Amino acid sequence: MVEHDRQDRFDREGSPGPAWMDSALALYREAAHFNAAAGETVPPAFAERLREAGRLAWAIGKLRRQREQIGFVPVPLGEYLRGLASVAAVALAPVLAWVGVSSTEPFDDEASASGLARLGEGLGMGFRQLLLHLRIGLVERAEGAPVAVLLASRAPGGHERPLVEECDAMIREVEQQYAAADLARLQRLEKTLHDAYAAKDTAAR
Repeated sequence: MVEHDRQDRFDREGSPGPAWMDSALALYREAAHFNAAAGETVPPAFAERLREAGRLAWAIGKLRRQREQIGFVPVPLGEYLRGLASVAAVALAPVLAWVGVSSTEPFDDEASASGLARLGEGLGMGFRQLLLHLRIGLVERAEGAPVAVLLASRAPGGHERPLVEECDAMIREVEQQYAAADLARLQRLEKTLHDAYAAKDTAAR
């Protein structure tokens, strides 16, 4: 597996929200006042696009705040996102559609890497955690049991490390048993997702 510096900018958790989110919310507020301004007119289609951008920014902002409160949970990415959306009381489908990620799980198609990196940026989720959720899904399909159960079945004293590190260590043990083709696929997914995060980090500078 590719080793990464934990201090990489695109790997930090809880980083400030992307600039586009503030811009979208500002446009949404501006559009809301268009109709109230005397003599001010705006094409309905344009106003609706502004409102849609604002709704998406609002939904992603709620998901981000919920993720910061909940933190890491050892479940596949789809389950984690649905849980955030349920607790935050927002619709997940429009958010996935906006970043270009199919709602069809398990979200580990290499073609989804760019959209997942965009979603990770919006949620303040670093590369390592997003990849870990994808790896959890792969392990659960390989082992036929939830990762939370696999973690609980480990020998006493095996939970002394932080949950993220404990989960990563257990998953690495399972991944060592992968067939060569499955391991190569995982490595390609990791590199593609890493490159997508790096590209977004470079563009943001």
